[in-house]
Amino acid sequence: MSAPTFAEALTQAEALARAKYPDRAERITQAVALVRGGKVLQRDDHHTWDVASTTTPGKVYSLNGAGCPCADSHYRGAVCKHQMAVFLARKAMQLLGPQAPTQAPQAEPVAAPLPEAPASATAKVMLGAYEVLLTVRDTDAGRLLDTLQGLLRDRRIQPVPKPAPRAQGQGKQRQYQGR
Repeated sequence: MSAPTFAEALTQAEALARAKYPDRAERITQAVALVRGGKVLQRDDHHTWDVASTTTPGKVYSLNGAGCPCADSHYRGAVCKHQMAVFLARKAMQLLGPQAPTQAPQAEPVAAPLPEAPASATAKVMLGAYEVLLTVRDTDAGRLLDTLQGLLRDRRIQPVPKPAPRAQGQGKQRQYQGR
C-alpha cells in the first residue's frame, strides 16, 4: 500500500476535527478550503504560520500559537477559520509521518477572475423535466445571440412557452373597500 497523499491526510484530519468539534462544522469547512487553496504556509522557523485572509486581498495573518489577530477571533473569542486551518495542516502533516513534507503543498495559481461581461442574456427553458434559467454571457452581443440561438436549437433544451393572455376581467382581484 502506498503512503497517503497530503490531500488524503487532510481529509482524515478534517474527519478528526469534525468528530472533536461537531459545533464548528462551518469553520472546519472554511479552514479546509484555505488549506486546499494553498493559503496556509508554515514559515522556516517551523513555529509561525501565515494564513491568507479570504476577505481582504493581500492580507496575511501570522499565527504562532498565541491566537489569531483577525477580527473574528478577537470579537468572538473562539477559534477562527485561520486557527482551524493551521490545526488541520499540522494534523495532516503529522498523519503523513516521517515522509511528511515540511510544507503543506501549494495550490496551482488561480486564473484572474473574469471581468463582467458586457453582453448577457437569460432565457427560461425546460431542461428535461426541469424549468431553469439559462444565462449566456459574452464580450460581443452578436456572438452572444449566435450562442443563444445555437443552445435553443439543442433538442434537450426547450423554451418555456409564454402563458396565454387572460380574458378581459378574468383573474381580477376584488379591491378591498375600507370603511
